[in-house]
Amino acid sequence: MKVFAIIVFLFATIVSVNTAFTSNGLKGLTFISSFEESSKNDVNTGFRRSSCMKVSSSSTSSEFGELMKERITNKFGKEESVRVVESWNLLERGYVHKEYIGDDVQAENIETSNSHQEAHSYVRGLNCRTFWDMNEFDWCMKLQSKYTSIRKEFLRVIGKKDLETKGNNVWSSMVNQDAMSYGADWKTLVLMDRGIWDETNCALFPKTAEIIRDCNVPAVEVFFASMQPFSDIKPHSDGVNFLLTSHLPLDIPENGQNKCRLTVGDHTKQWLNGKIMLFDTSILHSAINDTDQTRYVLMMRVWHPHITQSERQALQFTFDCLNVPQLLSTNSQEQFIAEQHVENLHSFPILEEPKKLKKEKKTKQKKKPMGKGFASRKK
Repeated sequence: MKVFAIIVFLFATIVSVNTAFTSNGLKGLTFISSFEESSKNDVNTGFRRSSCMKVSSSSTSSEFGELMKERITNKFGKEESVRVVESWNLLERGYVHKEYIGDDVQAENIETSNSHQEAHSYVRGLNCRTFWDMNEFDWCMKLQSKYTSIRKEFLRVIGKKDLETKGNNVWSSMVNQDAMSYGADWKTLVLMDRGIWDETNCALFPKTAEIIRDCNVPAVEVFFASMQPFSDIKPHSDGVNFLLTSHLPLDIPENGQNKCRLTVGDHTKQWLNGKIMLFDTSILHSAINDTDQTRYVLMMRVWHPHITQSERQALQFTFDCLNVPQLLSTNSQEQFIAEQHVENLHSFPILEEPKKLKKEKKTKQKKKPMGKGFASRKK
């Protein structure tokens, strides 16, 4: 994958349709990527994945939405997917959910507070907190216990001179409309985008990728994020309330000195090496690195714990349809091929150990002495 889509998820994504439906379904339906370099054609199927789409008010865009909602209802059940369909309807109407979630009810304090949730991708009924207790989630505890292994691999790999030539979009800056909030000093290296592993980058960090999988992290996106010295991220919302954000700090300059801080709403915490943070980025949040060194974290966008399994599957289906529109085809053969393609996309990549590590293991292995039985048979 070429581009990390930290902010632009399904409901934040605006679809532009190039051509009308054909008698075979979506055969003639394509999507325009906002950045051409973010698209990738699959050699075997010809399917095109786009990391970010833009909106059109064309009738075919509305038709796509109606077909999507119908397919979601049929595939996952009306009752099970009702909140997902509602969210799509809200997006189509241009609704943005805005709510004050702070404790201070005085009007003058509410106006100056950052404890406001803003979500254009909104699923009703989800608990909203600034910071969540990581002890409530087994995957948080398991992942935190693997901090040393993840950090060791990370520092080893980013120190290589050929990292940028071997990886996909290594340390990319934000390139969409939200870049003004993040700034050019906030960069990413993606391992997973919308539920799909980046095979190239995972091959560079195989141990980290396997740990995330084995810890059962409910991840939609996984990436390393860097923040340059003496930089900040302005208050903003990621606009999606059905996902939470988690950080595993890997390399925090002046660790423990309160120089690298994250503020969510009106609550501020410092990043501490090896200590997981879980928070809601649909609430206004900001960050600062007040040191002369780069700050690194492993960052994950994870499903909100109050999203049901059926709703996760329905939301993932929408991501997949944006990547592979043929999933909505009324041509059964084309739809089957698309489903097989998406299944392959979601499979965990086959990762090989770096050659250097393999050689080290071989040199450490002792040759087994031949037993007497073998020697006597040789005679």
